[in-house]
This record gives sequence, C-alpha cells and structure tokens, in this order.
Amino acid sequence: MGFKNLQTTKNEYLSFKNQYKSKSFYQLNSKILIDEIFDNSDKMTLIDTLFLIPLRLVDTSHVWRVERLEDYDCRLINFTENKKYDCVVTTSFSSTAGAGNPIILVNTYNKKGKFLSSVKFDMVGQTDYTPIPKQQLSIIDWKEITMDLELKNFELVDSLGEEVLKYVGTDYYNEIYKLNNKGMIIKQNK
Repeated sequence: MGFKNLQTTKNEYLSFKNQYKSKSFYQLNSKILIDEIFDNSDKMTLIDTLFLIPLRLVDTSHVWRVERLEDYDCRLINFTENKKYDCVVTTSFSSTAGAGNPIILVNTYNKKGKFLSSVKFDMVGQTDYTPIPKQQLSIIDWKEITMDLELKNFELVDSLGEEVLKYVGTDYYNEIYKLNNKGMIIKQNK
C-alpha cells in the first residue's frame, strides 16, 4: 500500500511538472515587488485544483480557511529545476476573512516529487492610509530566499482644522532563508 502512495505522489508531481514548468512569471536572481504580483495575478498561470493538496501548494491551516479548493485561486509565480531538487513558488489566498490573507509559498521537492520543505510569506497590502508597504521577494542562485518589507508610517494630524497625513517613520523587516544542497529551506538568524 505504501508503494502505491509513493507512486501516486510521483505521478502527480511529474504531471504537475510537465504541465507547469515552462509557465513561470518571475525569474530567479532578480527581485519582484509584491505589488507586481497583486497587479499581474490574472496573467499568472492558475494551478489546477487537482495538485493543490497533494503537492502542498496552498496553506490549509488558517482558522478562517477557504473551504472549497477552487476558491484558493492558486497561481504559479515560478517553477525552477536544480540538479538535485525543484523549487515551486505560488501565490494564493488562504482565508475567507478580510482581504483573504494572500500568501506566497516557496516549496522544494526532490526529483521524484517528494516534498522537502517550504517557507510561507504573508503578502502585505495597503488597507488604509497607514502604513504604506513596499515588499520584495528574491531567490538568488539557489542559495538564498529573502523577503524584504519596508513600511512607511503616517498618522492623521489636525492642521488648521483639517486632517492631514504626517510622516512619522519607516520600519524595515527582512526574512532570510538559505537553500542547502539537498533542497532544504533553513531560516537564518539575524
């Protein structure tokens, strides 16, 4: 029975790979602004629901998670092959609450389709006048994955009886992960 499951996973992965490996939106070794992903999501390839759960292409752990697979709207950002492993980057919504909790998942698989590791990034969008986000994803030379976030903060102040925005500072966050030669994604300490 276990052999059949391994074979099924391998077949699903190979089918996925054959169908999607040439449909990347983002190229490695460059940075992509998250706004570009929001603005161009309709141009990215929609991934068939058949692959979402078996290949762990969506996050199903959220409390207000999406109930129907077709509502995840999972799209391919990048599919890249390395000698020892493959890397698949997707974007999807993981919640029915609020803006849908859009995320980016970076997954690695061995050449037989076995899931190796993943990292999830929340996509930050502007929901009101503060803060104004600038978020960038980069995957460099099969060695490093970074997500940089810059938040410009404003507050409403009274200026001669009229409310205006006043700049109060900028917050910077970055997450850095290393990809080892076995395809494992490892968080780096700052």
